[in-house]
Amino acid sequence: MYRGFSPQVAESEAPVVFPTADPDLRVLSDCRDSLEPHCRLFLSERHIVESCLDKSRFHDFVAQFDVPVPATRVPADRSEALAAAGELRYPVILKPAKPDSWNDPRITEIVAGKKAVVAHDPDQLLSFYDRIVPFGNELVLQEYIPGRDDRLYSLHAYISRTGEPLALFTGQKIRTWPTYAGIGCFVRSVYVPEIVESGTRLLRDMGYTGVALLQFKRDERDGVFKLLEINPRASSWNLLAYACGVNIPYAAYSDVVGLPADPMTRQREGVRYIYFGHDRKAFMDYRRHGDCSWSDWLRSLVGRNVYQYFASDDPGPWMTLLKQKLHARF
Repeated sequence: MYRGFSPQVAESEAPVVFPTADPDLRVLSDCRDSLEPHCRLFLSERHIVESCLDKSRFHDFVAQFDVPVPATRVPADRSEALAAAGELRYPVILKPAKPDSWNDPRITEIVAGKKAVVAHDPDQLLSFYDRIVPFGNELVLQEYIPGRDDRLYSLHAYISRTGEPLALFTGQKIRTWPTYAGIGCFVRSVYVPEIVESGTRLLRDMGYTGVALLQFKRDERDGVFKLLEINPRASSWNLLAYACGVNIPYAAYSDVVGLPADPMTRQREGVRYIYFGHDRKAFMDYRRHGDCSWSDWLRSLVGRNVYQYFASDDPGPWMTLLKQKLHARF
């Protein structure tokens, strides 16, 4: 679970299963009827999980709950893509309806490994569309909220089976990899009341239960946090929440097995999560675009940090990674 966790349930009891990636989550959701007699799950209803995983359904699904979201189109063919290209305000991002569909190496090459690509005019948008659609035709077009990556914020939550929030954490992405359309590789713990309030209200209105990750971006034009997506699972940098006193997996575990819930505590702020290998590459790209200098990057590394692989009290993962890299090099 995490260091310091001591399970209080006999090993012979049904295990609690934690999805950590979309493919895992989809299998657990689809097969829950056959799995639940043998393991313990903490998933929302199937239609909620599917509406969050499928970005082509997500916009219409959350629109009914009166939450600010960017304008979105889901073209069924090129004629609808052409119409959307003339209606949306630029820049526009193009992303897959199902994120794992872009694991196809042919698409990965076109989009340079990004989770989404940004088009600055209709011609560029249609060029991306025409190149990608032969390999994956379920695409989403969405108005891009201007601003650097440090305008991206996330709410991590666990909502109990009775609909109560048992753990809440908010973080700010400072750098991402790939840059401008990737996952957080340098993230700062900061408490943001606006997204805690709006996010928990939305989850309650949805009837959501389980672990949730809500992605927001602050729109500089009106100061409003716009909801980009909901991932019905934990994120890759969930360990930052733990380092700040918010143990979301343990809250989920306790709820599922019937242990008393720990009192919900306010997170510590100012702690940073660093995925160093990705952050180094991100810095070089930000520097090339004039968004980060050497002094900016070096100053940002000083402070209380947690790392994707390195921990002084558990060096095994980092040493294994180092051995793999040395072996690959020599």
